[in-house]
Amino acid sequence: MKSLVEIIKNEPLSDSRVIAQAFEQKHTYLMELLFKHQSKLEQFGVVRFETVKPKTGRPMKIALLTEPQSLLLLTYTRSRDATDKYRYQLIKEFTEAKKLILHMATMKQNQEWLTNREDGKLQRKATTDVIQKFVDYSVSQGSRSAKMYYMNISKLENKSLFFVQEKFPNLREVMNNRQLSFIQSADIIVEEAIIEGMEKEMFYKDIFQLCKKRVESFSELIPKTSIPMMIKDK
Repeated sequence: MKSLVEIIKNEPLSDSRVIAQAFEQKHTYLMELLFKHQSKLEQFGVVRFETVKPKTGRPMKIALLTEPQSLLLLTYTRSRDATDKYRYQLIKEFTEAKKLILHMATMKQNQEWLTNREDGKLQRKATTDVIQKFVDYSVSQGSRSAKMYYMNISKLENKSLFFVQEKFPNLREVMNNRQLSFIQSADIIVEEAIIEGMEKEMFYKDIFQLCKKRVESFSELIPKTSIPMMIKDK
């Protein structure tokens, strides 16, 4: 089941589309309920709305709800069985998200973490400079989607090294010290593989496969951990 809660701008929120799917309701019906009871929901803060464009179809309005807003909205739904089934999961995920936010705030006051993060930013900048040269190199060999290599290489590193539990604007902001050191090593591996491949005048697709092979080989030497790390009660 898709997570009911995600952290957006350092706040745990639930997407109305995800709620509708989990609680076996049509999104249009859930939004109608929301508008009908909006004044009651906004006793717990202003409801946030966004307009999103799906891959197919027309743009649609969604709501991003806080924990009390989500739970109150569910009391108005028709499907009691589904509501009872997932209410606990919703509360559990909000609780875990709040723990994670607090945990990351604490980590960002830790000097070791701050130093590792700054070192990682410098290395990432060096790696992206090399990726830019690789993009130009790929275009010169006929690639029409070379700019995708920035995203594809990041996905390669993250997928090889970690179990990614949630979506974050910047995954490195929720990594712990060990994970930051692993991803920094992966950046170095990618950088060196690209430079070596271009110096040997390899075909651009083969260079990417060289990056993939070396990152995956590195991943076999370290424990694969989850991001974010699960925060448990003591």
